[in-house]
Amino acid sequence: MMTTASSQLPVLLVDDEPSLLRSASLLLRAAGIAPVLTLDDSRLVLSRVVEEQIGVVVLDLTMPHLSGQALLEQLS
Repeated sequence: MMTTASSQLPVLLVDDEPSLLRSASLLLRAAGIAPVLTLDDSRLVLSRVVEEQIGVVVLDLTMPHLSGQALLEQLS
């Protein structure tokens, strides 16, 4: 069964480079993947996934403050 973009859980992109977040977000939306959320501060990820249902999290592995690897361990 096909679902509309409005009924899909969001994709959360996490990277410390805002230009990469913009590019990736635009590419996903152009491909029909929506909604797309972005965060450029890895310290905000855990609270965001507690507040909101997220379908997929895409992490940069090397970020300041909290690495993507550390986040992945905490999310699983």
